[in-house]
Amino acid sequence: SAWLLLGSVGHLLTNDDALRCFQRAKDALKAGGTLILELPHPRETFRLDGVSEDGWDVPFEGGDLRVRWGAEEDVFDPLTQVRQASVVFETAGTSIEDVVPTREYTLQELKLLSTAAGFVDVATYGAL
Repeated sequence: SAWLLLGSVGHLLTNDDALRCFQRAKDALKAGGTLILELPHPRETFRLDGVSEDGWDVPFEGGDLRVRWGAEEDVFDPLTQVRQASVVFETAGTSIEDVVPTREYTLQELKLLSTAAGFVDVATYGAL
């Protein structure tokens, strides 16, 4: 099997990017192999219930590293479905901020792209 975890599919900003990635994964897998995508819940994708920022702490030598991903003011282009996601890394009085473009995919798009890449039996699991 091949795994794309932690929403990394979102870094494939266009349908062509995603299709090429899925095709390469299909080519690398043995017959009947599985491509597993881990993605944000649709409530996060579409910012329902006020979900807009995610944060976590990472144990790090010299102090914890705090990571914040996304902010209410992040710009979203509804035509490209690309969000300019804010990311902040903080530790020991140091802060690094950046903006990372990420694509918001719908389930229907992912099913279509997966099928176009040659995968069969496309299914979803989790708390949908």
